[in-house]
Amino acid sequence: PYSKTGYGVNKAGKVTFQIPFEQQYKADGIDFTTTPMMAVAELDATELEFKHLCGYLEIPIYAITANEAQAFVVKSIKLSTNDNVAISGGVSFQTEGVSDSDYKFDFGSSSSSYILMNCGEGVALGSAVESATSFQFTIPAATYAEGFLLEITNDKGRVIRKVIRGEA
Repeated sequence: PYSKTGYGVNKAGKVTFQIPFEQQYKADGIDFTTTPMMAVAELDATELEFKHLCGYLEIPIYAITANEAQAFVVKSIKLSTNDNVAISGGVSFQTEGVSDSDYKFDFGSSSSSYILMNCGEGVALGSAVESATSFQFTIPAATYAEGFLLEITNDKGRVIRKVIRGEA
């Protein structure tokens, strides 16, 4: 897998990488430093076809009124699985003898059931569905039947909690 640090493949075909516990907010997109990709090719190949190893969860958030949108500046969002399934930390999987659609992630002892999105100086919210602010997390591609808990913290320390149920 491609990354600046922390990724590798050993001779037995075991891939290791990190899904960061802390991810940075990026306006209108994903923080590409958190998005591991991999390409597998024959030794004499002249082109590589890269594939994403993770999925992406997009959560649009907006305020009910324009006044609320101005008053609520998001500093961070903590995304947790409701059933303590690991979504961040050290990951490995075996590639030998396995098709790329059947990779099974093994999380190490440093794994966690949450990701904290850091919004830097703060992110303003839109004030309608059409102008919702999009927050995108890199997470393992899976069905999360128990859903998630969002804990949204603003610049004044106020925390809003929202449970998202069902498949996400």
